[in-house]
Amino acid sequence: MKTLQLMGGNGWGGAAVLSVELCTRLAERGWEVHYLSDHPVANERFAAVPGARIVDSIPLPREVRPATDIHAFVEVVRLCRRERYDVVETYNSTPGVVGRLAARAAGVPAVFQHQAGWNTALARGPMRAVYWLAEWAAVRASTFSVCCGEAERDAGLKIGMPANKLAVIRNGIDLSRTAGPEIEARAQLMRVQLLAGGEGPVFGYAGRLSDVKDNVTLVRAFARYREAGGAGVLALAGDGPERQMLEALAEESGLGETCRFLGHLDDVPAFLGAIDVFVTTTLREGLSMSILESMGASRPAIVTDLPNNRELVVPGETGEVVPVGDAKAIAEAMGRLANSPETRIRYGRSARLRAEAHFSLASFVDRHVRLYEASLLRPRPDRLGDLVRLGIMDG
Repeated sequence: MKTLQLMGGNGWGGAAVLSVELCTRLAERGWEVHYLSDHPVANERFAAVPGARIVDSIPLPREVRPATDIHAFVEVVRLCRRERYDVVETYNSTPGVVGRLAARAAGVPAVFQHQAGWNTALARGPMRAVYWLAEWAAVRASTFSVCCGEAERDAGLKIGMPANKLAVIRNGIDLSRTAGPEIEARAQLMRVQLLAGGEGPVFGYAGRLSDVKDNVTLVRAFARYREAGGAGVLALAGDGPERQMLEALAEESGLGETCRFLGHLDDVPAFLGAIDVFVTTTLREGLSMSILESMGASRPAIVTDLPNNRELVVPGETGEVVPVGDAKAIAEAMGRLANSPETRIRYGRSARLRAEAHFSLASFVDRHVRLYEASLLRPRPDRLGDLVRLGIMDG
């Protein structure tokens, strides 16, 4: 049995983490695993999967580039026919569309998409209809589009995607890697470094520094919080095209050493253990791995009011949900949690319990493995009811 995981030019992020975990389990069960990506960091991590083969000769960026995408389509069709994959799963926007259509054209028996967002959100005006048609065609070409949560499926139904193609397997995290004595020791050391002799609390963000994450609003919100007399620091772990602009904005806002840009961090569990509150001001999001990891670390979260975020964060129970782009509301939420350590602890404990109950990596991987293996049965499950009957999807 052989699978191709088609990631394309996307970097090392939540989807890649899940794919590596899934493929490690598949390799243990005797599957041959191939991984199509041209991103060096992701490829380095994937190379640790036993027996994995990396295909890095087909450029397929996230952005729409017609000539590149057509060339990639032809090459992926050839690759699939040559390797005779049993299952292809695609990730991200453009690689997801091109990859699914190519796999279906090549006659791959089972084709899936890890659905964490819809391409129609990337376009405006007349191009929105073009993006919708491409997404619809790719969903139709799939055996199933595997939505990362219920809110993602609801979003697909809302824009007219075929209901019988939209399955749900929630993202999950390995909770054993989010807490424990060793992580706590590293977290305490990192916290001392972040505070640099100052006072807490520490507000933290972990993720890409790009326009869709709207960290401009996060920095402005923290500046408002400080102007209102709030103490502590804001630490941003991650890198991206907006880093220099954000650093300049923090300096112009008079934040100085209270706004720390840490760049890429390998030890994210220690970072999450070092902070008091996780904050994300993103404009769009799938079922966020960063929020999930903060829940696993027993940290409360302040998140923007997006359907997927609400699937994770319960207002007044595990954190606070604020309007998108509203720096004033975010600053006020920061103030409320800064002034109430008891609330932070209560929210954090509830967040951990919610992650344990609904978002385990073991469940995510197990359901995907069963989905792959069921897809090789005759007759192949092709209805949502089949997935429920097989325990792959909740009823």
